[in-house]
Amino acid sequence: QEGLSRIVAAAADLATCPNLRVVAVTLWEDPGCQTIVMTSQELSEEEVAAIRRHQAEELRSHGRPVPADGLWNLLVRRVGQSFATVARSIATVGISAGPAGPLILTVAGDRPESTRRHLDGLVRIVEGQLHASELRYFQRRMVRTHFISRREKNDPLRRHGEHVSRLAWDLGRAMGLSGHELEETVLAGLVHDVGLDEVLGRAPYANPSPTAEERQMYRRHVQAGERQLRDMGLERLARLVRHHHERWDGSGYPDRLAGEAIPRACRIVHVAEVYDVLTSESSYRRTVPEARARAIIKAAAGSQFDPQVVAALEKVLP
Repeated sequence: QEGLSRIVAAAADLATCPNLRVVAVTLWEDPGCQTIVMTSQELSEEEVAAIRRHQAEELRSHGRPVPADGLWNLLVRRVGQSFATVARSIATVGISAGPAGPLILTVAGDRPESTRRHLDGLVRIVEGQLHASELRYFQRRMVRTHFISRREKNDPLRRHGEHVSRLAWDLGRAMGLSGHELEETVLAGLVHDVGLDEVLGRAPYANPSPTAEERQMYRRHVQAGERQLRDMGLERLARLVRHHHERWDGSGYPDRLAGEAIPRACRIVHVAEVYDVLTSESSYRRTVPEARARAIIKAAAGSQFDPQVVAALEKVLP
């Protein structure tokens, strides 16, 4: 959805060019189509019909049926100022967008060479957005396979990751996160402790009173998790895992980052993780009532925790 919004925004910018008349984006959604037409002028019925003819031909070339009029929704959006442009040239192309079907792009302008050039530029933007979406899908699948498939459903560490991930989603939305940043925050919550197996096995979830040596070893799990994810090519996620134990006042580890130098996703995951450790039955330590957990976290706002994340926690918890 975020990628499609960026594509439409790019098309709207393109439609303000003086020598262009129309830029249209159509998403095929079985059994119909959704079309957004960006133009600086009123369109005649003949022009709308011409755009649909071009897009219908492209749909057929991708093996998709042309929907009936009642299933082909068209929205005309006026953009920019009005130019005296005549649509002498129409260029259309369809781009595969995976199982959802093709994305059909149409550009109409007053000169064939510029029309085609503008369409090619829009195609590059669309392909970039689709590539980014594919990479994000691959990242989600890879993370879940690496972390989830290796563990039983009731495994304490798996349940902890899932709890933290869900709370990170709620906190992120309450703080206005969206798109890729929210997605990365949720994934970081899921795999933040992925390095624990390497350094301690399941010791922290079996021993409520770890020794000083075990505590020191425990701290190494952030670097271990970072290395595992970096080896998988997940550089950004690896950075978030490394810093999820940093503290707002700079007393955390491993790099003693402070304040906004700590990635926002890490600040969110840190609050979500501590809340789950305090309240979850699968925790390695004795739990406390939810009200007590909230009070503990609230008391540490501005020292251990980002005050904005703590405020968001108060909003999302019942």
